[in-house]
Amino acid sequence: MTSYYVESLTVFTISAHLFSRKPVAAVALALACWLFGTLPTAQAQGKKTTPFIVDSFERATDLADKADRAGYGLAAGISVMGCWLDEGKDIFFTRQLIGGLTYRFIASGDRDAQDVDIEVRDANGKSVASDFRLDRDGDLIFTPTVTANYSIRMVLTRSRNRLPCVCTAVVMEKNAPRVDLKHLDTAMGKIVRGLEEADQIAQRNGRNADLRKADNQWAFFGGMLKPGQDFMINNLNLGMGEIIAYAAGDFNTRDVDLFAYDRDNREVASDSKTAADAAVGFRGGNGPYRLKMLNFAGNGESFILMSIFDIF
Repeated sequence: MTSYYVESLTVFTISAHLFSRKPVAAVALALACWLFGTLPTAQAQGKKTTPFIVDSFERATDLADKADRAGYGLAAGISVMGCWLDEGKDIFFTRQLIGGLTYRFIASGDRDAQDVDIEVRDANGKSVASDFRLDRDGDLIFTPTVTANYSIRMVLTRSRNRLPCVCTAVVMEKNAPRVDLKHLDTAMGKIVRGLEEADQIAQRNGRNADLRKADNQWAFFGGMLKPGQDFMINNLNLGMGEIIAYAAGDFNTRDVDLFAYDRDNREVASDSKTAADAAVGFRGGNGPYRLKMLNFAGNGESFILMSIFDIF
């Protein structure tokens, strides 16, 4: 990520950078049409959330870019995650950390976040590393002595007027391969455009689409995938309403596929058409659910993001 560095800009400038007005993915429009039975004829109105997503994502990945200059790269597997958090709330994810390998965990929030903290706990729940400074960003370096599963905790400790915030976490490894920020920006640009289009169509039917918000539930996930590789997201609580899961990759991506499974491992929805993005829509139920995104084909390794939208 060293050859392309995005300076800290206003959210409006960042939005112009990510929201280049490219044609919206046909698969997203087809899915929304299937859900709502109509297509829009006016400009999207549902732009309330996307600037906060961009603000949080850009800030966290800018910090990751600076860490890259210190010898860190995106960790293998899922390396970028984000969600809505209320003030005082936290969210966890668990992953195996390799003994002797140095990791860096970065967390940040949108413009309303005033203090975002990050912590690593071992399998017994004991805190083994933390950054609880009063700061909008959390930045933590940790080298485990043994290979084991650890829980990484992100906390929105304080926000302006106690507002909920979109917060983003990035997982990095010492000496991991470098990734140009353009890969991340391209994928996120597609995600925010997809959300705007879904909300536009929903509003014309008296409803809304927004980034999923639920206790201890991540709403977007991403990482580098080689052609033929996939990510599986487990233990998702998707509620009882209608859900859109949308995945999109960077400029290396040629074919992304997406699959949803219920608690009995039955496939409830899939999109395996040949396209650089994929979307599935279905009604939630008693979970947990799993989502798999597959980099079926591409021009080398790609950064691919998957997001979850609520329809309400």
